[in-house]
Amino acid sequence: MVDEVDSILIDEARTPLIISGPAEEERGLYEEADRIARRLKPVEDFEVKEKEHQCILTDEGYEKAERLAGTSFFASGVTDWPHLIETALRAHHIYEKDVDYVAHEGGRSSSVDEFTGRLMTGRRWSDGLHQAVEAKEGIEVPRGEPDARDDHVPELLQALQEALRG
Repeated sequence: MVDEVDSILIDEARTPLIISGPAEEERGLYEEADRIARRLKPVEDFEVKEKEHQCILTDEGYEKAERLAGTSFFASGVTDWPHLIETALRAHHIYEKDVDYVAHEGGRSSSVDEFTGRLMTGRRWSDGLHQAVEAKEGIEVPRGEPDARDDHVPELLQALQEALRG
């Protein structure tokens, strides 16, 4: 019991609490970004920065991705294309199934806590990463949930305490 309380109060304090709002993006964008990411080649089209957990499109990769999408990213009205594709590349080249996340039967996925190894059931990575992982695994991507607010647990508890004091 003490271990669980310790986990909640101390370990979870490092994890931002994400409060999500309604999405404006279409679900199909993640699947389309995944399709494009699968056709891009490391080094030639993008750089993998494992330490930073990033994949960055090269100029050649950017142009190739536009050709694969069939549109100029900024002329298409969807200015998030580069971000969506780089997030899909992260899902493919940095996040590993059964190490960083688990794909469950029944069409859902859970991230794995990197410190404890526990499944983070009910929690979703932010910034479209969870949707990109689900698109990679062929799981139907639920309506997206952009971050409306991002607080750390101690900051949230302090704000709650101040609100209760009046």
